Amino acid sequence: LPEWEKRAGRVLLKLGRALSILGANTPSNLAPELARLERTFAAGQPRKPRFVYAAPPPDVRPQLARIANQLGNMSRRGSHGWAELYNARVNEMHIEAQLCQRAGTTALRHWAKRRYARDDRFVSAAAKLATKWAQQPLDHPTTQPRWRSDDSDEPHSLVSRLRRQVGAWQLPIRVEVSDQLAALAAAGPGVVYVRTNTWMTSDEVERTVLHELRGHVWPQVRARRTGVGLLALGSAGGADEQEGRALLLERRAGLLSPQRSGELGRRHLAALACHEGADFVETVALLRSCGDTPWRDALRIAARAQRGGGLGRERVYLPALLRVEATLEQQPHLETWLAHGKLSVAAAALLHTLLPPPLGAPFDCWGVLAPKGLAASTG
Repeated sequence: LPEWEKRAGRVLLKLGRALSILGANTPSNLAPELARLERTFAAGQPRKPRFVYAAPPPDVRPQLARIANQLGNMSRRGSHGWAELYNARVNEMHIEAQLCQRAGTTALRHWAKRRYARDDRFVSAAAKLATKWAQQPLDHPTTQPRWRSDDSDEPHSLVSRLRRQVGAWQLPIRVEVSDQLAALAAAGPGVVYVRTNTWMTSDEVERTVLHELRGHVWPQVRARRTGVGLLALGSAGGADEQEGRALLLERRAGLLSPQRSGELGRRHLAALACHEGADFVETVALLRSCGDTPWRDALRIAARAQRGGGLGRERVYLPALLRVEATLEQQPHLETWLAHGKLSVAAAALLHTLLPPPLGAPFDCWGVLAPKGLAASTG
């Protein structure tokens, strides 16, 4: 490692804590506003949402500009591969800082497209897949019992299941509930949040545990243990392709159900429409035309895609799934790197030429690196 690498990663990681894109762009009144919108839309009186956003976090763009200048000097001194990886991430962080500063404004959509829109063969394939998946109904008949996601007294609930697995694996995180969450669950630094008052089957609970802990939390934990700054920081595009790998874990485990596929397809189409200029009402209409989507789900998915004024982050999931899956079919050794940090497949391939792969972590039956000394199963 170049001697500056760990220091750069530590400084950027500290700045990155101020870049909570979803935190800055999630309305503080999400739940009550969705309830109001459901009443008006169901009554045939569609309305634009009145979302409220918190004040923006501290602006880290000046510090990022100074670091970018320093990285240019490092590249000229012979650390080209490392400087290339860090430069790409700093440029991405600058765009993410714009997304945090412009939450709730008309300018956000421009920066969101710069951050999340890509152009490769997987993007067009994902659009076709999303169109197909979006026709699947979101509610399938099941004989499985359902449990409320945030019921801490029920051992089968999502919050209980996560807490039990976190304890079994001795993960350095906490599990909290939130009524302002668009997703069923979300992993952040040191925490996994669970959406309140959502009824889930055992398959949905296990899928979410797999996605959040194996897909997101374990790579964070392993990254910190390696001592490589970039692994803890994450590469450019790494957050997107970590989502793709988490979906691949779901598929490998047989947990990517038709209902889940229908949700992902609708999210993708809503995000694309959002970046193409559709407003909230138009996005809801699009979703209603997809397999007869119920009002509540159409409003929830539209609010997710349109948060902050047009974030549209959901457009990265399906291309990332296809990209990661295709890459690992040809280069399965890169999964070692993807399981050790928030990395894109391109960054993983470059890292493979710069460092030996992490050792002492065998693959388990999920095709994921097993936590050393701990049970490999999620059960």
